[in-house]
Amino acid sequence: MREHCKILMRRARQIDARDLWYWRNDKSTRENSLTARRVSFDEHKAWFVKSLRSRFRKIYMATLDGIKVGMVRLDFPEKKIVEVSINIHPQYRSKGLGKQILRQIDRFIQRKYANRIQKSIIKLSNFASEKLFSSVGFTQIHVVTELGYSIWIRR
Repeated sequence: MREHCKILMRRARQIDARDLWYWRNDKSTRENSLTARRVSFDEHKAWFVKSLRSRFRKIYMATLDGIKVGMVRLDFPEKKIVEVSINIHPQYRSKGLGKQILRQIDRFIQRKYANRIQKSIIKLSNFASEKLFSSVGFTQIHVVTELGYSIWIRR
């Protein structure tokens, strides 16, 4: 994969629901997620519709040459925090796209939400995400061993 291919970001739409459901139920996604169980399409669709309408959540699709290759979810749990989650299309993992997508979202957050701290909650066994978030300037600040995750931030 080219190091700096042109990834375009756009807001998620209803038509993206099935793709995101497939990616969410992918075995590797579930193994690296804080919630490892499979979800039904009906359950996912209800969550997705609610998410698209929420003013406290934004979902963005990453495309490469018109192909959906990833998604980023931004949650706004507090006034000074934006929580960042990412999932890459299973067929496009390990190609450097996650880093490019996260860098684009970081620039977007810096422009639009400059006063907010970026935060990510990462499962302790998810070494790929730890490496990814670290590569774009996130630092691990807290480990919650009993719940199996760590908190990473970028100021």
